[in-house]
Amino acid sequence: MHIFDFFAEFTSTASRAWAMSHFAVPHQQRPKRKLPSKPVVHDLSFHLERAFFPFPSPPVLPVASTTAAPAHMPLELILLIIEASYDHRHPDISLLKACSLVSRDWSLSVQKLLFRRVTLQNQQAFDAFSWAVNPATERGAILGSAVRDLCVVVDYSQPAYLHQRAMGLAVSLCPNLQELDLSVYGQVGSPRLCRQAPAFDPETLDLLRSGPKITSLSFSNWSENQDCLFQLLDVWPSIRSLSMSGTSAHLPPQLPPFKASLEQLRINFQTPPSMEFMAWLLHHSVGSLRTATFERDPCPDLVHFIINSFASTLCSLSIPNCNSPDVTKNLQRCEKLRFIRMDQPQINPVVYKSLPASVSHLALGVDRDTPLQPVIDLVKTRSALELVTIRLWNGGDSHRLLPALKIACAYRGVELCLTKDTRLYRSMLVCDLLLGF
Repeated sequence: MHIFDFFAEFTSTASRAWAMSHFAVPHQQRPKRKLPSKPVVHDLSFHLERAFFPFPSPPVLPVASTTAAPAHMPLELILLIIEASYDHRHPDISLLKACSLVSRDWSLSVQKLLFRRVTLQNQQAFDAFSWAVNPATERGAILGSAVRDLCVVVDYSQPAYLHQRAMGLAVSLCPNLQELDLSVYGQVGSPRLCRQAPAFDPETLDLLRSGPKITSLSFSNWSENQDCLFQLLDVWPSIRSLSMSGTSAHLPPQLPPFKASLEQLRINFQTPPSMEFMAWLLHHSVGSLRTATFERDPCPDLVHFIINSFASTLCSLSIPNCNSPDVTKNLQRCEKLRFIRMDQPQINPVVYKSLPASVSHLALGVDRDTPLQPVIDLVKTRSALELVTIRLWNGGDSHRLLPALKIACAYRGVELCLTKDTRLYRSMLVCDLLLGF
């Protein structure tokens, strides 16, 4: 018989016996119960297993701990997250240094990110860099191969300046180098207070030729030497992006045309370059030049030359001002133009009507007197326009037509970016170009 059936039958039988004995005797013949002088305490505690299981209790199995071991994120995923947060133009050096000190597993991978962009400004920095990227060691070879962007300052007016041969050796120690940003400052001499800087010696040029074939060169020449630029261009016919600042270059006589086919050109000379120099520089760039940037107001003939020669391939054009009727008229020929930047707030309104239909990003300067109605009409009528970036000058934030421009952009789904910070304004344009091209 099942134990629960036996227990039920036992309890029912006992109940019937108690009822018969209780109700069979008349009430008068029942013995009177004496009240106890003290309350009776009954022990009702029992062991459940012994009450229902007469056989020995089963062994108690050990219970696993409910506290789980901490989950560890895979190292590969951690390194991917750190690399995804790396900003090429403005890396967070303090964050990367902190990550490199977490553990040995993180150290080398994070140091490779730290060495992706290196700046050398004096001999002491070069000594530390050359020791870190020593190719005779395994770690040094890895760190040297991680360098992609090298910024070097050769300032002959400083007591512990970086020698030009050290610059050449630093370039040769980076086999995967892609971008070189070189600034040369001459030593002030008398009597004309001109900044004298020597040309690159043959040993330095040999070191540069033995190094990587870079694709981007940014050269700032703040000296009176005119030969340095042509020496560098002769070393690297592989460059596709060229930026020139400082002293304007003068073309030497009987020099063969530059061999490289440039895709991006930026000019920030103190004085406009000659037309002969530009023709020499861009001789082999017909069909390849896509971006032209003039940080200072160029002469109308130079802009006319750029537009006429590269209208079929030009995708980006940045000029401080665009008030020349010839330039305005020729803009319509740039059928692939996607980005145009005009920094000065006083722009001829006719320019906006002459922009090709392919323009998707317009950047301009706005003050309190800038004619904004042509910009509003452009936003309303151009379906390809996606972004308008405005650099606010004096009183630009209180322009009476600025709310109307905001409404027009919101209605057409055009993004509008406003800023007073010139550096932020330029950085937004750089990010847009990097994503767009």
